[in-house]
Amino acid sequence: MKRLKLMASDMVQSCVKRTKSSFENWLKETRFNLELVIPRTVCVMMNVVIQAKKQSRFLCAREESENSQYRYHSDVYIFLKDVIQEMFTSFIAKLNTVLESLLSKVARYDQGSILAPMFSLRNPGTELEETYLTFVKLNLERFRAHLNEEKMKKQLIKDWYTSILTKICDWLSDRMSMALHQYQVQTLLTLAAELPQFVSEDLSSSRVIYCRTYNTVFSRLRVEDAMHKGQSIYATEDQPYPGSDGEDDEETESSDEEAFVKLETGN
Repeated sequence: MKRLKLMASDMVQSCVKRTKSSFENWLKETRFNLELVIPRTVCVMMNVVIQAKKQSRFLCAREESENSQYRYHSDVYIFLKDVIQEMFTSFIAKLNTVLESLLSKVARYDQGSILAPMFSLRNPGTELEETYLTFVKLNLERFRAHLNEEKMKKQLIKDWYTSILTKICDWLSDRMSMALHQYQVQTLLTLAAELPQFVSEDLSSSRVIYCRTYNTVFSRLRVEDAMHKGQSIYATEDQPYPGSDGEDDEETESSDEEAFVKLETGN
């Protein structure tokens, strides 16, 4: 029995290593752009690793003997936990290269930029932000349809959503001393208005959706928008933030973390 459990643990690690290698090769070879929809096979790879971690607590169960207590491959659980974290982190980083491309295009309109006057002569329309929102929406639907573990699915979506807000916030922080172009405000304000609706069914807590980073982004864009419209910026202070009127769900950000910890520990 002991030997069988050792063999099972070795097989799980070997399977996960091969799966991770295939996942990394896919990330390296795939060009992430606005037209990309994550293949089902990638979701299958993540399902394999997540399920392996879930089952590892049975494969690595403790057994007592007269003289000692054994725990087979006690490092398997930690290994699988690290693999999942690495896969999520690298995956989100690649997804965010699409947002970085969008922000680099919007940056052409920066105040003081040599090319800004030329770009300002034409109306860029709303195609860029609409295409990006479609990219996010389609891939969120793919995650919901093909990732099996509910808690890990929500964790991936939460991490991606949070990273999007952080990147936009950092982009705005780099331009704290300059006024934004109307097109920049229009593009980012559209993203800030639509993205929370996309994740509302996955992140039921408004404290997570309308977090401090979101409020920072929305506040800056709202002030810039008021300035372009010739409105008083002080009037925007009296306007409520999105999500601030409704009652918050019982599930808070801390409870999300607790749920994730429970999944990690298997309790």
